[in-house]
Amino acid sequence: MFQPDYAPSSVVAEYDMGYFPATIDRAYLQIRWYETDDFSVHYSEQYNDGDHWECRWDRHPNSHNARSHFHPPPDATTPGDDAEYASDWRDVLSSVLEDLDDRIEAFWE
Repeated sequence: MFQPDYAPSSVVAEYDMGYFPATIDRAYLQIRWYETDDFSVHYSEQYNDGDHWECRWDRHPNSHNARSHFHPPPDATTPGDDAEYASDWRDVLSSVLEDLDDRIEAFWE
């Protein structure tokens, strides 16, 4: 894990590429958490053909959704449905990691 210069308020966890097919060059999880309990958890896969697959779990005030919402794949740019997330950050991260485990396991089915 590291804190990138371009986003000092976040932590980025790089995935071991042994979990992914050879068509994926990089996969990471970027986590930003704030004292207000707002957050952004962004998952990204970068493909060797230049394409990408991304999604994002968010809780923050905005004009496009409820405070808690999900930005679905493949590009995470358009907000999807409103969501309900646990109040404890550990439960939120656990839920996100379970979703991502399902994603990674699906590569090998």
